[in-house]
Amino acid sequence: MRTFVITLPLIDPINPDAKIATLAGRLDMYDWKTKTIIDLKTTKFVRWQIKQGFLPKAEHILQLQCYDTMFSQYMPVENLNIVYADMTDIVTYKVQKKDLGNWIKTTIQEIESAKESK
Repeated sequence: MRTFVITLPLIDPINPDAKIATLAGRLDMYDWKTKTIIDLKTTKFVRWQIKQGFLPKAEHILQLQCYDTMFSQYMPVENLNIVYADMTDIVTYKVQKKDLGNWIKTTIQEIESAKESK
């Protein structure tokens, strides 16, 4: 799978002092027939974690929604799936699409501000 590099303006792009952030990402899988981004997570005791309410993890959902935000400008994306697998089970969760462009920019700005204040 190809690695994509995404450039996001952090501030008004008309402003000549605007900062630029570069994000790089690599998809685990993309099904071109169903236009689905699939993220594979290996773990132990999948069924037990589901029963305990540990899966799906919020950060995994967020990661897949970020992939959608980043990659949908390069390829059609209609579905997002997280696949959890261990040595005996495979479980798939469908994730709701959500544009996280503003969240990504805000998070990068917060990180940059924290670095500058040190």
